[in-house]
Amino acid sequence: MPTPTHHKSFLLAYRSSPYNEGSCFLADFHHANGDIYILCDAEAAGQYAPQVSRQVTDLLQTHIEQHVYKDPQELIDDARALLNASPTVAQLPLPVQELSLGIVIWSNHQLFWHLQGSAVLYLKKGKHLLSFYADTPTRRFLPGPRHMALVSTCPLLQEELLRTHFVEAATASQAHARIMQALTQSRFGKDVAACFIDFEEAELVESPRSAKRGIFTLFIILAVLFVSAWIIHLVYSYQHQRKEAKEIEARQRAMLVAKRTADSLRLVDQQPDSIIIHKVKAGETATTIAQKYNTTLDSLREWNDFVPLDKLYPGFRLRVKIKMLFTLPEAMTLEEVHQKYFKRWEKHGITVESLRKLNSTESDSLKGVIPVGYSLMIPVWKPADSSAVLADSSRQDSLSGQ
Repeated sequence: MPTPTHHKSFLLAYRSSPYNEGSCFLADFHHANGDIYILCDAEAAGQYAPQVSRQVTDLLQTHIEQHVYKDPQELIDDARALLNASPTVAQLPLPVQELSLGIVIWSNHQLFWHLQGSAVLYLKKGKHLLSFYADTPTRRFLPGPRHMALVSTCPLLQEELLRTHFVEAATASQAHARIMQALTQSRFGKDVAACFIDFEEAELVESPRSAKRGIFTLFIILAVLFVSAWIIHLVYSYQHQRKEAKEIEARQRAMLVAKRTADSLRLVDQQPDSIIIHKVKAGETATTIAQKYNTTLDSLREWNDFVPLDKLYPGFRLRVKIKMLFTLPEAMTLEEVHQKYFKRWEKHGITVESLRKLNSTESDSLKGVIPVGYSLMIPVWKPADSSAVLADSSRQDSLSGQ
């Protein structure tokens, strides 16, 4: 058990009635349970107030010194029971309920207290002030450096004065001197009884129980931070994995589309050359005809030796060399042909409308069922990077073949 440290204490008794000048009494003493301060004010006993205050204080001190308690709370409960059951207290010239009594216990660097009657307890740390009045449950408070306690039984008229000077003072002795000076100069009632306890010189070390509680709290905080960081890591990892999976899926989809396109274009290029006859219409030129059939002007000149390509007139018949011919394997409509064989080529310009526009004649607009073996011209316009796509597809085929 730590050796008790006795702190400075000051008693202030300032009365308007001369015979009540010593109506309050302070007892401060060492005990096995800590340092004990008892302030008793029996002002209601009139001229007997000094004797009653001293008698009650001596009774409590003698009784407490003869006992050892397991904790300060048991000491307070025993003092309360003594006041209610002692024959000495029952013979006092005033009921015990009219006694103003404050008991403060300094134990293991903690404060415990019991207040009764008009007693008030102030606890100060720096500029912060805690107030505790009578008829409130017994509590404990762990003070820090520069801490003071004040037990008062003054009337409400002096309450503000006492509290103001107590807050502004740096030490209990300074608060005592300021309040005495203020009371001397005051024109109002001067009934004040107070006990100042100064912990300024005490070496306040946190109690082992409080230290354990602090370590446990720190452990809980660290555990919460660790779990929070772990959850954040999991969420980040999940989002990162989802992003990578989406990127991989997008690359695979792009490779598949490129391969399908390359395969389709290769199939078209593998078709045998065909020669068709094109009847020139009004407004057409050699360039527009070459673009229509995806061929070149040189090819048109090669197959039309005696036709002036720079002076075409409507009705001229041109021979056009073309690879993109598709022979129907079964009878079906143009829409069915496009849906089954050329749907994926839409972005290259192969639509139902482009097929109908290229293959329609004055006598046949291809709006019905097209017979088996019919050859359709396919208006394929290869993309600018089709050669790269084909090369990449050929490279993949060669690697898979190895």
